[in-house]
Amino acid sequence: EWEEDEEMLVRFCEARGLRMLVVLTKGDKVHKKEQAKLIQKIHRQTGLPVYLTSSEEKWGLEEVEEHIFRQWVVDAKKGLS
Repeated sequence: EWEEDEEMLVRFCEARGLRMLVVLTKGDKVHKKEQAKLIQKIHRQTGLPVYLTSSEEKWGLEEVEEHIFRQWVVDAKKGLS
């Protein structure tokens, strides 16, 4: 569940123009049928990109890294050109 302190962090970052995404960990603890629902729920609550990861089962991190590279690094380089 999205908490008030997390919402405060979002507002803090937005006020400073900082980019954000939500990374949910321990995805292996969520039943496969519920994973997409959880991601959609948090996305609806936050409006932010949401990724589910599992360090135990070694999945999800590549997608987070790809998002950061594509959305933050590449976009920043375009701004410098």
